Parts: sequence; C-alpha cells; structure tokens
Amino acid sequence: MQSGKRLLPVAFSLMAALASPAQQKKPAAAAPSPALAAAANLCANPYTASYAPGWPEVPVYILYHHQDSTGPWVRNPAIAAPGLEASSPAGARTLVCVEESREEKGEYDDGTKAYQAHWKIIVVDLASRGTWSALMAPNFDGDVPPFLKEHSGPGVGKLPVQPLVRYLRLLTGQKVARFRMRLDWPSEVSGSIDYDEASAMAVSGDGSKLVAARRSRSGNASPVVVFDLASGKPLSTFRVDYPVDHLAVSPSGNLIATEGAFSHGIDILDGATGNPVHKIDASSVNSLLFGPDGTLAVSDGRTVALWDAAVSRLIRTVPAEQAVVSSAGAWMVAVRSAGALTISEIDSGRKVASYTGVPSGPQTKYALSGDGVTLVAGAQLFTASGAQPRNIEFPSLTFEDSDSYGVSEAVAATRNGVAFAHNGFVGVATGANPQPRFFANGNSYIRNMAASPQGDLLVLADIEGDLSLWELE
Repeated sequence: MQSGKRLLPVAFSLMAALASPAQQKKPAAAAPSPALAAAANLCANPYTASYAPGWPEVPVYILYHHQDSTGPWVRNPAIAAPGLEASSPAGARTLVCVEESREEKGEYDDGTKAYQAHWKIIVVDLASRGTWSALMAPNFDGDVPPFLKEHSGPGVGKLPVQPLVRYLRLLTGQKVARFRMRLDWPSEVSGSIDYDEASAMAVSGDGSKLVAARRSRSGNASPVVVFDLASGKPLSTFRVDYPVDHLAVSPSGNLIATEGAFSHGIDILDGATGNPVHKIDASSVNSLLFGPDGTLAVSDGRTVALWDAAVSRLIRTVPAEQAVVSSAGAWMVAVRSAGALTISEIDSGRKVASYTGVPSGPQTKYALSGDGVTLVAGAQLFTASGAQPRNIEFPSLTFEDSDSYGVSEAVAATRNGVAFAHNGFVGVATGANPQPRFFANGNSYIRNMAASPQGDLLVLADIEGDLSLWELE
C-alpha cells in the first residue's frame, strides 16, 4: 500500500504529459518585430510610396510569399544569400520581395501533381520605402520536377535560389560601376507616348555633357536633348525633322553633329540652341566622332573623312573603316585588309595593333579602346594584337554553372577599355584587365550606351528610353 501511494504522483504526472494537445495550453505566437511587420507591409503594398532614389545596396533582406496565400510575407529558410543578407530588416538597406507562382507540369504515376515554381521579385529601398520603378528585374524560373510520369517524386521542382542570388550579387555589388543618377527626359519628351528608345548618344570631350536623341514611333522628327552630367538636368531641347541615327558632340559641347534617315547629309547644330550652323554632304554614314581639337570624323564604312566642322571644310580623306581618337589625342583609323583589321595612327602611320577574325557588316557593332589594344565586336572580345579572340560569356540566370554566349546589343569605347551589354548585363574590359567584369543595370535590354573619353563615366539607355549614369570603378 505504501508503495502504491508513492507511485501516485508519478502516475498523475504521466497523465498530464499525455494529455491531448487540445487540453494543453499553447504558447502564444511571438508577434513580429515592428521592422519585420513594416517590411512585410511594403512587400504587400510596394507601390504606395514614392519611387526610390539611388540604387539597391547591400545588405538585403528577403521576404517570400505565395501568390495564392492569404498569409503574410515571411522569411523562407530555403532562400539563403550568404554575404548579402542582414539578420533582420532593421539592419538592411534593400528589401527583396519574392512572390512565387506555380505552373502545373504534369503528373507522376502515383497521382502526385508536379509543379514548376516561378519567382517575381520587387526591390524596395528601406530608407525611402519606395520601389525602384525603372528597375525591371527579371523573373526566375525553377527547375521542372524530374522523371515526370515515370516515378514518384517531389511535387515542386528545384527552386530558383541560385539564379536569384547570382542576380542580387550583380545588382547590388557596384564593384565594377557605381550608380550615380538617372537622367530624366524633359516633360515635353517624356510626357509623350510618341517617343521610343534613345537612338544615338554622345558624351562631350570634357565629360560635362551628354547629347541624346530619342526615336519617334511615327518615324518623323527626333528630339535632341543636352544634359548636364553634374546635375543630371536637361540644359536644352530641340528637334530635327528626321529620325537621328548618329550624332557627335564637340569637346566643349558648343557644336553637335546629327545624321539620320532622310537628312541627306550631316547637320552641324549650335549646341545651346539647336540652330543650324552648317551642313556637310555625306551620302552614307556609319559613325560620327569629334576629336579633341574639334575635328569631326565621318565614316561610311569604307572611308574616313576629317572635317573642320566650324566652317564645314574637308581636311582629308583616308581609306579606312572607322576612326578612333587615341589616348594621347591623336587620330587613328581601322583598316581592313587580307582578313585583318589594322589600327594605325593617321599622321605618323605607326601601327598600333592588328586583329584577325573581326566580323564585318553594317549590323556588327564594334568599339575600339583609345589605346588600341582592346576591341569588342559582336560576341567576341579582342584584347591583344595577334591573340585569338575570346567569346564573351555573359552572366546567365539559369541553373547552369556556365555563363551564356551572347551578341553585344550596345558597345562603347573608353580611353583604355571597352564596354558592352547584353540582356541587362554590362561588361567592362581593359588591356590591363582583359577578363570581363560584369554588373547588372536592372533593365531587360540596353539599346545604346555612351562613354566619356576619359573612361570614367558610362551612360546606359534601355529599351524604354530610360537613361542612367554610372561611374566606372
């Protein structure tokens, strides 16, 4: 009897421990911190605040939500970005909102449905609580679940964590180029739906001004805008009565040369007013370029004509494909002969470099650095005279470990290097650092770019006509 009495408390303890969950008091769920609640609300309502200034920077904080869920935005432990993430939204600069949808891809033999995940992201500045409206971040596709209709397996394929993290590194790193500002078209240009992408751009020789022409969807007149690159503000706006295909701006910005469809020549315009100064006869134009002495080089793909643009006087004509200004300010030309593209100084005749295998044709975009030792053409990069070209491997946002080859959609030359773009990624290479370094500019397609002769500034124009100014590191 005494032993039974001693066991009684133990029995009651066991009964209490085995009580049903409904009979046990559940601990109250911890309320989210104010910073987390605010971040979740931003992801749920990303467009209620003003547009964000600046550019996304690390550290980031990532929240996740399924589009069919009624629950809040939360952290997803499957999404890890080592080296990029803050431990809490309170310590982050950038909020990344990942919204998942799923597409049914079939059914396994055990009846389990299979889905492919798709991620849409919105990037928010936590300081201003605004979204980056001009940042057209890509969507990310997960893998399709394996062995469909053959074996049992997981219901959802591999999530696109790797492509997302890779993109965020290229977007927020700013180790190749640092974002400076956006250049806003004046209201009479940006407020009309008639205008499309930037068709031509050039930076003045002193690096203080950008001149950009915007294409008209109707194919008629083009607006030409002069921007101050210190403030990003438009200085003047004028129109020419034809779509501008090529333009150049003199070292100080006092003269602008424009050419395009139906122009029947090259117009030399006053850089401040846009009033005509002279007209240069030219039946065909592939490129326009002002030198540091104010001389204008006009290339038609077969000859380079040097003009005194101030008085519309032809100085000389050289049989060459393209003209380039050397780092020392001397004129150089690219001459194609016997399968090679040879770069030589015009006055001295000194051979600077020679490249074999450079593609030709009006659709091939190529740019040659001012020192003559780096050239980009189409999908290839040439970094030494006589060396074999390398195919440009642009970053890929798929699960593949290797990058993807692509043709440069826009190219630009600097004093000692070249820049090139494909699918929203910009690469930079120099003779001293020939391995391309990339950054993501946040846009799907870059249609045009212009670099300062000093090589420190790069202006990008996307498919929507949006302009952004970057400082090359």
